[in-house]
Amino acid sequence: MELSGTEEVVAGQVHLHVTLAGEDVTVAGHLHGAVVGGFFVRAYLTAVRA
Repeated sequence: MELSGTEEVVAGQVHLHVTLAGEDVTVAGHLHGAVVGGFFVRAYLTAVRA
């Protein structure tokens, strides 16, 4: 499975949209929770100044 996503902070809470794809399935939507184990995750954050 491959996971890709974008996030923002809304009212002090993380708001995350993700796409999860495998050989036979692709799903997308809001990620409300997750358990990560047995593999790595890379997250890239960029500060935006108004």
